[in-house]
Amino acid sequence: MIRYVLFVILFVFVFGSGCSLEKLQKYKDTQNVMGTQVSVTVFSRDPKEAQQAIGYAFQRMSEWEFLFSKHKEGSDIRRLNDSPLRRIKISAITFDLLSKSIEYGHLSNGAFDITVHPLWDLWKEAEKRNKLPSAQQQNKALSKLGFDKIKLHPDTSEAELTIPEMSLDLGGIAKGFIVDEAIRVLRSHGIKHGLIDAGGDICVLGKHPDRGHWLIGIRNPLNPKEKLESLKISDKAVATSGNYMRFTTIKGKTYSHVFDPQTGHPVSNNVVSVTILAPELTHADALSTSVLVMGVQKGLVLIESLPGVETLIITHQDDKLIYYPSKNFMNFLENFSLRTSSIK
Repeated sequence: MIRYVLFVILFVFVFGSGCSLEKLQKYKDTQNVMGTQVSVTVFSRDPKEAQQAIGYAFQRMSEWEFLFSKHKEGSDIRRLNDSPLRRIKISAITFDLLSKSIEYGHLSNGAFDITVHPLWDLWKEAEKRNKLPSAQQQNKALSKLGFDKIKLHPDTSEAELTIPEMSLDLGGIAKGFIVDEAIRVLRSHGIKHGLIDAGGDICVLGKHPDRGHWLIGIRNPLNPKEKLESLKISDKAVATSGNYMRFTTIKGKTYSHVFDPQTGHPVSNNVVSVTILAPELTHADALSTSVLVMGVQKGLVLIESLPGVETLIITHQDDKLIYYPSKNFMNFLENFSLRTSSIK
């Protein structure tokens, strides 16, 4: 699923700048990486240690962003997309990400598919023409899809796209994968307390020095200026995928910008937001997209089967927001202020 077309509705709320540990200070830098604003915040007693750690984290994110880009000439993904039906040598890092992407495709029964981009192209062109795609056009686009048609050769670190005109887009998982690595970089440089916010995809390292946890705000999907709740977390990641802010309009009717890889149609369920809480951002990233496509019932079944993963699915029904939390999600809420009458 194309992560960069999803409007993530998660924001970070780090309250207070004081430090309860002696001489522990906050350091922060923000740069444009992966097509979004990425902020790295760390707490450290040593300014040099903090600045170096942040610098190395951004350096690693930029390096990995290049590998996974479908636009930049010479990148692993660009070379694969330019040469379907051929075995292409790729880095061990890209090989690992492709393996994980295929795993999530199987785990979600095809709801998560890194080959879905032809559908996006088809519907954007339909919007320009102000005419719905024909069944023939949809079937042609669907014929180019199939995460299970990506063939990996572990002995030689090669990958092969086995369908003509097939292409990959890692936007639904790459950001999380890259941020997880950046967190490891921070840890390897002595940082024990930190947070990375990549356009709303958030991963925290350790505990917040003042409170013992980080507070991550969940926004109202129908009113982004309003915060629904805050999550209390440490050493976890949070991602939210939304199905309401960006859309395609054809002949006055709006269609979701998120597509079901099984049908080729825009997702038409009433889910407007999926928040995933997971041990790593790679999981949260891919699963938020998966559940958005799967819908409430199938999505909850999937999440409840995964240890250490929680979700809050929000639907918009009869002009009201209805909340569907997984079994233990409410344990992470700061104030438990979600209206209980709207919890299913």
